[in-house]
Amino acid sequence: MKTFIDITLIMNGAFGFICSFIVLFSLKSNRYVNIYLAILMFSISIKMVVRGYLELTDHFDVILNISRNNLFLFLIAFPYLYFKNLFEKNPKFNFKTLLHFVFPLLLIVINKIDFIKTIFGLNKQNVFIVLVLILFFYYTLKIFNLLKVNIWDKSKALFSTDQKSRELKKWTTLLFASFILIEVRLTVSLILSSQVGFVSDNIFFWINSVIWFFIFMKIITNPVLLHGYYNFISKENELESKNNILSNNWSSSALTEITNKQDLQLSLNLSKNIEVIFKEIDAALAENNFFRVSGFSISDLANKLNIPKSHLAHVFKYHSKLSFSDFKKKVRINDCINLVQCNYLKQNTFESLAKEVGFSTYNTFFISFKEVTGKAPNQYITDLEITKK
Repeated sequence: MKTFIDITLIMNGAFGFICSFIVLFSLKSNRYVNIYLAILMFSISIKMVVRGYLELTDHFDVILNISRNNLFLFLIAFPYLYFKNLFEKNPKFNFKTLLHFVFPLLLIVINKIDFIKTIFGLNKQNVFIVLVLILFFYYTLKIFNLLKVNIWDKSKALFSTDQKSRELKKWTTLLFASFILIEVRLTVSLILSSQVGFVSDNIFFWINSVIWFFIFMKIITNPVLLHGYYNFISKENELESKNNILSNNWSSSALTEITNKQDLQLSLNLSKNIEVIFKEIDAALAENNFFRVSGFSISDLANKLNIPKSHLAHVFKYHSKLSFSDFKKKVRINDCINLVQCNYLKQNTFESLAKEVGFSTYNTFFISFKEVTGKAPNQYITDLEITKK
């Protein structure tokens, strides 16, 4: 049984290496978010492989030294830093982050010298354990607050209730629960290692392995979790922005008087389904970029929606605050703004941007942009950069 557990540790550690590299080199991931998780998993994987090998070869003296070196303290802040960056709009490395490693370093130094006992007459190991527990509690509380505001508190949560959002919520909750269990395990190990006659905490170490195995499996089976919440929020905000433009445009009652007999008859036929048509248009344009096609017409939209052109024309004539032409223009400019906010212009020109969103010429794009936003494209970008700063 012992041999089986040791081999399992080694195999799980190897599995962890694979997951660490997936996290680190995932092209769609936000590296600033994932780097902390990657380092954490890589460190844990090394420890599992080494621990499994040493247990398998009965190097108990080495295991004792490793158990008492307390280097794991440097990893205490990593879960919090991962969650912190996870919910930041533009996560970037800040030298203040290094302050999170100062206290763990002090703890390791304190545990190596005897001035506590000399000055205060206290048991050095007991003081050390209490300080580690305080550190655990501090970071657990900070992670809890982050999750409470951004995930669990529905009134403040960043995300919707769709399937992808639920998966992301489950992922953060799983990690939080896992880190708490690992902290409990480390505390027990710390207490045991201070006892006389301590040889190995292998009886508890397998708990670590099981917890990390589930985390590794979650990453392998659902790699979208590595993409970072900010990317997901950006997409949510983009759809929300589109929906705001679309939903504010409609009116269930006719905005102008209908005098034409044919239009009156059509209005009666559509009255029961008019709200449904609004929703179909909203949903289709929120999920697709139909208007990026330069010559996209009302007939094309009717075909995409599988709605008779006469019905769609009637909707834009009597129930839309904008004509189809102005509506299309506004959606394209909104699309353009979203691309700008996603740094499209870092590697592309305004002319390329104009064509990307469906304008046939830069001149038409320029006029439309100024008409919708009240500013020229260059001025809008300048103001946007100032706002970001």
